[in-house]
Amino acid sequence: MRDACNSAGNINACCDYTSCETEVYAVNIQMEVGVAELNSTTLSVYPNPSNDNITIVSAELSGSAKFELADMIGRVVYKEQRTMNSGQPVTLALNGKLAQGTYSLRMITDNGISSRAVMIK
Repeated sequence: MRDACNSAGNINACCDYTSCETEVYAVNIQMEVGVAELNSTTLSVYPNPSNDNITIVSAELSGSAKFELADMIGRVVYKEQRTMNSGQPVTLALNGKLAQGTYSLRMITDNGISSRAVMIK
């Protein structure tokens, strides 16, 4: 049986090495977002998939909202600023403005950002 301190390629912080030093570090990686993300249940988008226009409803948000549609590599291909009233639908007229595909719809307000995948047929 090989000694754990002497086996090839095995470095053990608990072993006594005479010609080198071994150190052990703990690394804590935290993923944080720079903008608050709104609760995912606050935004409804229909019809999805859509052939033309999409309608957005948010039961909890009122005020100015910026809507952006980004393609799958992150390029913003459509944007529009609208005023939202709690529970009232907002329709984005997309008929003929976007190629067929999947997009990320982002709604940006003073309270944060909410996003949904949207498919255009």
